Amino acid sequence: MKQKVCLLVMTLLFLLGTTPAFAWYYGVGAGSGGASDANGFSLEVGKRDVILFDRPFLVAGAIPMILHGDSHVPSGTHPDPVPHNDFTSMGQENDGTERGLLGKMGMEIKDYDVYVNLLLGLTQANTVDVVRSNPTGEYYIQSQGDEMNAVYGIGFSYFPEFQDGTLKMNFQLDIDNRRGVTGTIGWCW
Repeated sequence: MKQKVCLLVMTLLFLLGTTPAFAWYYGVGAGSGGASDANGFSLEVGKRDVILFDRPFLVAGAIPMILHGDSHVPSGTHPDPVPHNDFTSMGQENDGTERGLLGKMGMEIKDYDVYVNLLLGLTQANTVDVVRSNPTGEYYIQSQGDEMNAVYGIGFSYFPEFQDGTLKMNFQLDIDNRRGVTGTIGWCW
C-alpha cells in the first residue's frame, strides 16, 4: 500500500512540475447541504494546464471542513455514559468539525478556460451516541467514535483574466454527496 501511495505522489509531482509556473491557483469555498446537512468551507490549491494526451487538465487538492458544531446534541447533555440500563437511544449524531482531503481532476472544454471536474475524497467526522435516561429524562453521551465518509461529485471551474491579464481569478462550483453545493473563488499566478 505504501508503495502505491508513493508512486501516486511521485506521478502527481511530475505532472504538476511540467506545467507553466503561472498555472497555479488557490481558492476558498463555502457551501451547504449534502448528506452532512451542515455549512462548511474548503481551502483548495491546484494547477491547471497540465498537459495529458495533448489536452489541458486541472489537478487540485482541497481540505474541506464541515461545521457540525454541537447543534445535533441536546443542550445540557452529560459527557459520560448513562449510569444505569434504563435508557432510550436517540441515535448517532455528528459532533464538531468534519474534515478531510479531496482530489480534483478536470479537463478543459475547448479553449474557453472552463474545466469539467471530478471530485473524490474522504472526510472524517466525530460521532456520538446520544441516549435519554427514562427515569430522569436527562441526555447522556453513551459512546464516541469516528466515521469515515466517501466524497464524490462533479464540478466546473472557470479561469477568467481581468485588467489586461494582470488579474487572474478562478470561480468554481462543485456538487458532491457530502458537502452539497460549494462555491469557490480564488486567484491564479
